Amino acid sequence: VKGEFQDITFEMLGKAKEIAFASEGQCAAITFGSMRVKVAELGSANSVISVGGNDDYNPESYAVAVQSVVSAKSPSLVLVGSTSMGMDIANTVATELDMPIISYCSDISENGGGFSCTSSMYGGKMNVVTEVDKPAVAMVLAGSFSAD
Repeated sequence: VKGEFQDITFEMLGKAKEIAFASEGQCAAITFGSMRVKVAELGSANSVISVGGNDDYNPESYAVAVQSVVSAKSPSLVLVGSTSMGMDIANTVATELDMPIISYCSDISENGGGFSCTSSMYGGKMNVVTEVDKPAVAMVLAGSFSAD
């Protein structure tokens, strides 16, 4: 937002790095537009994929860009922030690539062939654990994980 990474970016990176380390995998981040010049701030990622374009958010073009990267890299898990932008992107990517999507995730862990995702429901009054196969998209609630 306005040329700065939000806290949720670093929270997702920390969780992605934790999951990647446990499975001997890699953690990658995607940046858009001029944010590519700030890749040093994403130091915990094993790689940063910079997608061109301008800084004006366009849901269709951003979703197509993420979809293209996900198709090419075949990650086991795609973490997207539960933000207005994230909702646009995550739903499109999951639908177009036929991946399960879990919303409002407050915890995620690998369980062999998939992931266990804890999601908040009813305004945080109830949590539910959902098991999904790999690959999957998880929309992360801000403040759920420690920032890396």
